[in-house]
Amino acid sequence: MRSDLTDDDRRFAARLLACRTSAALSRQKLANAAQLSAATIKFLENGRMKPSARTVLRLMNVPSLGLVTDDLPVALRETIKGLLAQRPATPPEYRVSCSSRGA
Repeated sequence: MRSDLTDDDRRFAARLLACRTSAALSRQKLANAAQLSAATIKFLENGRMKPSARTVLRLMNVPSLGLVTDDLPVALRETIKGLLAQRPATPPEYRVSCSSRGA
């Protein structure tokens, strides 16, 4: 793991892995759905990469992953909430954190 990662970043890494596993997604399938590389997913899960707002937003756009703002590092939550608020209005989607799916 990188030494500059915060405890929040480490929790997010574990959360991402738990959500991906719970959703039965391979790294490649998640990467394809989020328009990221499989290496990015691997580096995030292993704590070799700090999550950026852009990357987290792409991950949150994968409904089956089930990430919610409470799963994110605190430092990114307000930025992500602001970006999510800028989206065009669409019917609300029922999202369940992967923790409530038994992960």
